[in-house]
Amino acid sequence: MTTGILKAAGVFAVIALASVTACGGAGGGRDGGNRDGGNPTSADAGSPTSDDAGSPTSDDAGNPAWVGSCTTRSGGAIVGCTEYGEGYTASLVMTGCPQGGGTYSAGDCTTANRIGHCDIAARVSGRMVTERISYYPPSTIALATQQCMDQNDSSTTAVFTAD
Repeated sequence: MTTGILKAAGVFAVIALASVTACGGAGGGRDGGNRDGGNPTSADAGSPTSDDAGSPTSDDAGNPAWVGSCTTRSGGAIVGCTEYGEGYTASLVMTGCPQGGGTYSAGDCTTANRIGHCDIAARVSGRMVTERISYYPPSTIALATQQCMDQNDSSTTAVFTAD
């Protein structure tokens, strides 16, 4: 099992990557399935489309389609948030997030007070897995950049963007 993609995400990393092979197939898209019995796609403007495995890939504008996010707090303040995309299902994120000490949301991570984010893509057991880790104070841009770059290896690409 590969855990390199989620080195910074804790317990949820092991749960998600161990389960990634069960994430695809019919019913794996954001809409909970499909209308025609085939793999999910979306005809609605701005809605996510899905790849052949049923994982969301992007909306019509090319933005990543996230199946959910997991937020961690300290003293009420957001200290971290990860959005999960390709290779994940909403039910997997809903189940894994609380086990890692976070709170699940069907929405994206907030950009308020965010100092930057790390877009991560990895090939795990032959499937592409994508996520975005958002960083908030008290983290610094230097620390967040280093943590993001530490994700890079032969099967993982991570790119940090400061806000």
